Amino acid sequence: MTQQYQVPQFITVEDKIIGPLTIKQSLYVGAAGLLILGLYQIFVGFVFYFLAILVGAIGASLAFLVARFILRNTLEKKYERNLKKFNEGITKNAWSYLLFLRLVPLFPFFLINIVMGLTHVPLRVFTLVSFIGMYPGTFVYTLAGGQLATINSVKDIASPRLIGAFTLLGCFALIPGIYKKFKGTKK
Repeated sequence: MTQQYQVPQFITVEDKIIGPLTIKQSLYVGAAGLLILGLYQIFVGFVFYFLAILVGAIGASLAFLVARFILRNTLEKKYERNLKKFNEGITKNAWSYLLFLRLVPLFPFFLINIVMGLTHVPLRVFTLVSFIGMYPGTFVYTLAGGQLATINSVKDIASPRLIGAFTLLGCFALIPGIYKKFKGTKK
């Protein structure tokens, strides 16, 4: 049994439908995938990390904007008293708070994006600090993942580069525990 798709009015009759996409749309999607693979081959290393983090910062900014324009007014009206001091503190020290949250993996990024969108932090500050703060974690995770791809035999598991990558990853994962211990002794 074949499924029939209705042709939207903006698609000409000459366009053949492949699933929900026309042939042209399928070619665009395929070309975009090939372009990304090509860019990866060309920009391996620092430039690729830069582009990946730039795209991550743009995505974070979009989530920030969605939270700001869809959720913020409703929540501010409902919790006005509770959010006033919180907003003042976050806005006053936005660089410090956001950079800390990006560097120390205590909270998931999607949650940070949404919560910061509910504050009065300017978009340009959020985007710039997110870009800077995402770099170390992305580098460590990418390095570890890239080293996994180099394993061709059992002896490659003990290679210095792979051990180094996972040591960095382990150190990165220890940051929340160290933070909690440091915070506990400071009281």
